Amino acid sequence: MPKQKTLAAEIKDQVKARLKLYYPDVPFKLKSDSWSTGGSVDVKWVDGPSHHDVSNTLRGIGDGTIIHVQCERYHSAKFLSKVATEYCLCLECDPPAIVEDEDGYAHMDRRFDIMIARKIYEQCQRLKESDIATLAYKRHQGTGLVERSCVVRRYDYSHGKYPEYAIVRDNSYKGWERKLYYVRERINDNWVYIVQWSSIAYMDNALALEIWLDERKKYGQLR
Repeated sequence: MPKQKTLAAEIKDQVKARLKLYYPDVPFKLKSDSWSTGGSVDVKWVDGPSHHDVSNTLRGIGDGTIIHVQCERYHSAKFLSKVATEYCLCLECDPPAIVEDEDGYAHMDRRFDIMIARKIYEQCQRLKESDIATLAYKRHQGTGLVERSCVVRRYDYSHGKYPEYAIVRDNSYKGWERKLYYVRERINDNWVYIVQWSSIAYMDNALALEIWLDERKKYGQLR
């Protein structure tokens, strides 16, 4: 007579099936435990989808049972180093040393500023692995708070008279609009790093924005 599966093992199978459906290429590690008053299913992975995405994907599994599904995401040295470097570049401070534990998971050196480290870890949990290629940060004017910027596709003007600026379509409170960004680094003809606002500009077309730039240049208001 085959051995009957525990409730935790059954929940683990449900978790495995759901993850395989949504993230077929991500190597998750699953472990189930049972005890007299309940049980758990532990889900672990490195980089890949964000903690928030996986948690939402597994929402509902185990509800109404005594089995708790727990998600724990780890980071590779490459992933953590990229986030820490970009974040510290914005703060104009030296990035932390990255160390790996015996399991190969990356951590920041404990001697690094604990408050900044906490913010970096928070960013890591929010980011998907695919976000790393388009990652940059900027300091919000006035508050000094660090917020995520990114690599954006240029719209229809960034190689004109002012190549240090780019027009992009940005989802603002008014809807999708063209906005003017200061370019931190040009990657190729289609993608640029944006780092901060030069000015907020709502323009109907690229020609109007070029005229606006010409006026700023003429009167010495364009850096």
